[in-house]
Amino acid sequence: MNAFSNTEQIGKIVLDYKYYPGEDLYCDGAVEDELLDIVKNYSPIEYRRIIEERAKWPVLYHLSPLRENIVDWVPMDKDAKVLEVGAGCGAITGSLAKKAGSVTCIDLSKKRSMINAYRHQDCDNVTIHVGILRI
Repeated sequence: MNAFSNTEQIGKIVLDYKYYPGEDLYCDGAVEDELLDIVKNYSPIEYRRIIEERAKWPVLYHLSPLRENIVDWVPMDKDAKVLEVGAGCGAITGSLAKKAGSVTCIDLSKKRSMINAYRHQDCDNVTIHVGILRI
């Protein structure tokens, strides 16, 4: 993280910590460390093999490409601006980024947001805001 700003860049993804309180407001424990390790060290092509080898529900749940089908049917064009509230580990962020012009994600967890960022680091149209945004 840049000492002079509240942002961090992972690949092409910008994480904005302006509203981050300094601790995650929820956590699923050690499995989040495992997920972060997977998305940092393996390509998405390898996720299916890893899901099968590890045989853990949380790994399947968070990394399965099948979850993207929840938004595949939604019609949108490259002019669309999407707000993804509760983006978590990014199960649908990538699918939204392929369809929309920009995706703004919000999540309370820095670790889950980092998983999302590493997972979709090649997307140049995604910004992730971590913390509680007060309007």
